[in-house]
Amino acid sequence: MRPWLLLVALAACTRAPDRLVGAWAVDTEALADDPELKALDEETRRRAVEMAQRAVAGMALEFQPGGEARVDLGATRLAGHYTIQRAEGDALTVETRLRVGDAWHVRTLEVVFQGDRLLVTGPDGRPMAFRRQASR
Repeated sequence: MRPWLLLVALAACTRAPDRLVGAWAVDTEALADDPELKALDEETRRRAVEMAQRAVAGMALEFQPGGEARVDLGATRLAGHYTIQRAEGDALTVETRLRVGDAWHVRTLEVVFQGDRLLVTGPDGRPMAFRRQASR
């Protein structure tokens, strides 16, 4: 087998749980694709998209190989753990346990890889797109 072919085959076989590891920032450009915002008139939509982009600009997720998780919400950082509950193709079900004050908040997220994006759907049923960040 040719060495380059082996590298291509290995890259194609990267498992979805392994692809989750890393830092992900909200894809602020994708906010404009929200169906509710698309239904607005052009000027209202432009203002709503700008406001939404400012509101989530500092939001990021980080998943580490050992199961540690962090969520940045602007000036607030939550830390905890994650486990992969299900992996099927490009889709994962991820349970997060994040410490908020003295309590642990447990959430189940549906995660789908779409090219270079991560589409995360939380308990509210609304998906949010993230893009991989450069290594921290």
